[in-house]
Amino acid sequence: MNLSPFEMSLLVGGGFVLVGPLFLGIGIGQARRLIRIPGRIVGYEKRTQTDNTGSITREHPIYEFADSKGTRQVTSAAGFIRPYLKVGTPIELHYDPKNPDAVQPAAFTNWGCFLLMGLLVTVVGLLVLSIALLADNWA
Repeated sequence: MNLSPFEMSLLVGGGFVLVGPLFLGIGIGQARRLIRIPGRIVGYEKRTQTDNTGSITREHPIYEFADSKGTRQVTSAAGFIRPYLKVGTPIELHYDPKNPDAVQPAAFTNWGCFLLMGLLVTVVGLLVLSIALLADNWA
């Protein structure tokens, strides 16, 4: 199946226009669900990961925060080679009441990335479609 450049542009642009709002929806859903709460770092847990190239030890922050069930401590899934925050440092967290063990620093929350990616993909798709339609009209 040979597609003309116009048909290929319609296919690519249309795909981007369809996928972009999916990313936007994911970002909006996360933004609505997550609650911003105060917390603090109460320690670090060292975890060593080994593969065929060697091993690396990362320090995973332990966050303490209060929710409707009391004070919680949760170890982050994300670790750092060198911790950049000291124990006792206050930190704003994003908390999902449906998944309280997935608390994360508000600065690292990925819903903004989904919104940005969704917007970017949608705009690129619309540009590709517009350019394809304009080029086809001029031909």
